[in-house]
Amino acid sequence: MYPKSKIWAAGFAFAVIGQFIIMFSGLNVVGTVIGWIIANLGSGVACSMPFAMLGSSVDYGEWKNGINATGLLTTVGSAFCMSMGSGFAGAITGHVMSAFGYVANHSQTTQALTGIKLSFNWVTIVIYAVAIIPALMYQKYENMEDQITADLSKTRQ
Repeated sequence: MYPKSKIWAAGFAFAVIGQFIIMFSGLNVVGTVIGWIIANLGSGVACSMPFAMLGSSVDYGEWKNGINATGLLTTVGSAFCMSMGSGFAGAITGHVMSAFGYVANHSQTTQALTGIKLSFNWVTIVIYAVAIIPALMYQKYENMEDQITADLSKTRQ
């Protein structure tokens, strides 16, 4: 079995590789589609892994503090963080495109098209690449799961 942290990081890595393939494919439709498939498979894995890891976070919190906050952690971990992440992503890409002179519903200048490309490719690549760091840092806590599970089973009896 592969550690969740490595699966999570690998998902981000595949998303980065797929984005690079899209970026370097230019007008090559086959290359773009292959990159799109790789990027979406990677981001699909990366974006779904936190849901698989929520239970471990709840257990860690109960082990550390004695409080089982399943509802709170699920709400904050899934609904709130996903909403905030979507908002930040939209704001970042919007600001990048705006800085390059993008105007909605108008013919775009060469500079605005550059901003669109930067926003679609480089912003995505950088964010996914940076997200690999906390994914790998999670392994420290993942290594403690057996001990946490054993300790909690004793206290729950």
